[in-house]
Order: sequence, then C-alpha cells, then structure tokens
Amino acid sequence: MPVFERLAKWDNLKGVLIICVVIGHFVQYGAAQEELTLFRNVFIYIYSFHMPMFIFVMGLFYKRTEETQLKTDRIRYYLILYVGLKTLIFLLRQWLTGEGSFTLLSEDGTPWYMFAAAVYMGLAYVIRNQKPAFVVTVSVLLGIFVGYDASIGDFLVLSRIFVYAPFFFLGYYAEPKTLARQLDGRKMNYVIALMVMIGLAVYCSRNLETAYAYRPLFTGRHAYQVCKEIENCSGWNRILSYGIALVVGMSLAVWMPNRKIPLLTNCGRHSLGVYFWHRLVLYILNFYMVETTLQNFDLLWYQIIWMAIAVILALVLSLPVFEVPLQWLAKLCGDKAKADVR
Repeated sequence: MPVFERLAKWDNLKGVLIICVVIGHFVQYGAAQEELTLFRNVFIYIYSFHMPMFIFVMGLFYKRTEETQLKTDRIRYYLILYVGLKTLIFLLRQWLTGEGSFTLLSEDGTPWYMFAAAVYMGLAYVIRNQKPAFVVTVSVLLGIFVGYDASIGDFLVLSRIFVYAPFFFLGYYAEPKTLARQLDGRKMNYVIALMVMIGLAVYCSRNLETAYAYRPLFTGRHAYQVCKEIENCSGWNRILSYGIALVVGMSLAVWMPNRKIPLLTNCGRHSLGVYFWHRLVLYILNFYMVETTLQNFDLLWYQIIWMAIAVILALVLSLPVFEVPLQWLAKLCGDKAKADVR
C-alpha cells in the first residue's frame, strides 16, 4: 500500500485556510452591515476561495491506495464528529440563551463539513474504478445544475456536497509532490500568483457591492434564484465562482513555502481540531458581548481587533490539548481514522 508523504507546503496552505474559516465566521454577521467595509471586503474575499480550497486539500490528504475495502472507520469518525458538534452547539446555546434547535438530517452551520467529509470518503470508494476526467467532469456538471433546483438545500448537506465535490475530486486525483513541484517551478509563478491575489483584493475593494452580491453563491447552500442581487444568476455564475476559487486558491498555494513555519504549519496539521472547537468559543464570546464591547472603539480598530482575536483563537485551538478528545474518538473508530488528527 503506497504511503502518503506529508508535505509542509500543504499543511501551511491548510493552516492559512483554517484561519480564513475562523475569520469568516467571526465577521459574517458584521459583514452584513454596509458601514463595516473592512469586514465586507475580508468576508467576500475569503469566501470566494477558502472552503473550496479547504475541500481540495481534504481530497489531497485523502489519497488513493490499492485498498478495495470501504474506509468505514474514517467515515464513522466524521459522522460521529458531525453529530457530536451539532449536539455540543445545541446544548451550549440552550445553556447560554435557551435558544436553538436540533435537526439531525439538516444542517446550515459549521457541522456540515464533517458530514460532507464522510460523504466524500464514501464517494471516493464508489468511483474508485472510474476515470478521473469522467468523475471531475460529472461533479462539475452536478455542481452547476444543482443550483437550478431550489429544493436541494441543507437537507443532508446536499447543496454544499454537490457544489464543492469538484474540488474534493481535483485534490483526490492530484499527486501532492508533483503539484507542489509544478507550482514552485518558476519565478514567474510567484509574480502571476501575487497579481491574481492583489487583483481580486483591488476588485473587491473598488466594486464591493457587486462582489458582495456573490455572498449567497459562495456559501454553496443556495439556489440561483436566491441570489437576487446578481442579475439573471445562473450556472454561468457558478462557473465563474469555480474559476475564481481555483485560480485564487492555487495562487495562494504558490506562495506557501514547503518548509515548516512556526505556528502556521502546526495549525494546518491540526486544522480539524480548530474547525471543531472554534464555533463553540465564538458562541461564548458573543454571549459575553466581547464583540459588542469592541464596538465602543473606533470603527476600524474594532474590526481589526476582532479579526486579530479570530487569528489568535485559531492558533490557540491548534495546540495538542484540544485534540485529545478527537484523538480518543479516532482511536475508538480505528487506525485509519487516527490519520485525520495527526
């Protein structure tokens, strides 16, 4: 059975992406306010690529092997994480505010990723004998056409599963060392990548309302008819969002060095723990009105400090102590599941 060689480049990329996930959740409500322009700019910039690329790296780490058996231990692990996180969020909200509801088979919040991960791992087994080009093409077409059916939404996380599937399979079929070598091969790659990332930032800044109209589309949850601020929103807009996510995400990957970076590499290696715990901490911070207190500062400084707290939280949650419960659960689920918390 081939052994997956873990490269620091991809851990660094995953570290940046999980920090983006935490920042995105911290600013998502403030971004709805037009006066908070920094939040709006950061939110729409992050959401244009961070979850598609996070799914891509998941596929990259979930490499193909010669195994013919379904990896039920990993699938079981992620399904338990899904139910566990939903339960913890429900209990925490009930304890703090007495609000919140629990619906096992439908999810619009943070736990969706765990359920989607389990589904993707199952699909990887189902399509194991299919040609990569066929699988990627079909997944792209399904991701485009799912937007025309408003009935496909948060139930079983179906909308997000369909929309982000192309990125999982692109990562699944990619060879990490070869891809890293291709991205790092020429100095011109760095120039082009920097121009792409800066170009998107400038566009979002100068055309903020036009860019922000893509918010419902970038979440992967909504049908085209919900994206009312995009004129005649259709599959062409999905194709555009796919292109943005892939080009900007790969541009970011170009700039990720293939060596360990203090804090960042560790954050990437332990991103699942960061993902699992950060929403719970955010609920607690909101209950104790930390963000509300920061609003007493200058508007710009409030936004900067709040995002700085998000970055610090991501780094703190990547410490080994926060993975102890996940490691315990992985051990119960089997040896292969433990690979996801190493």
